[in-house]
Amino acid sequence: MNAFQLKNFAVTRLHVDCHEPKTDGPTSVAHIASAFGLAVLVHRENPREFKIEFTGRFRQLAATEEVLGYEVEIRIAAFAEIGTVVPEEKLIDFVHANAANTLYGTCRGLIASATGVFPFGPLILPSISAKEILASVQVQPVQAQSTAQPKARPIARRAVTPTRAPAASRK
Repeated sequence: MNAFQLKNFAVTRLHVDCHEPKTDGPTSVAHIASAFGLAVLVHRENPREFKIEFTGRFRQLAATEEVLGYEVEIRIAAFAEIGTVVPEEKLIDFVHANAANTLYGTCRGLIASATGVFPFGPLILPSISAKEILASVQVQPVQAQSTAQPKARPIARRAVTPTRAPAASRK
């Protein structure tokens, strides 16, 4: 088995708003504001199995920090297993880094595909490292998950914090 094996995933939320430019406002996108969340649950009987919830929020903004173009929210629930090649003391950091990397890549493809049919064409999110994603959220302790049917909400959650806060949200 690979060190990080994504066993399954499902998109549990995908919301896309498309904002047309105002006739008297800005007409070009200056940057994309991003915010991330990552929750990890450990299986009670097998500490190398995890449930992961990745969330992303993306807004195309004009230089005036006004929303222009797409506003997207996505949530992906995934199940992963970590091979024995990863030492126990590095397990949680390894899960966080690999989950952020793998699920952000999945998120990029899903959003590009979904927005490809909109009037502005596909939203292509920038390539960013897992380190950047993890630096933008608060680390919460990982908690054990019951062996019973998984609950819809994770027990531990990392706060969703903008990587570049738009001026409008600083109020």
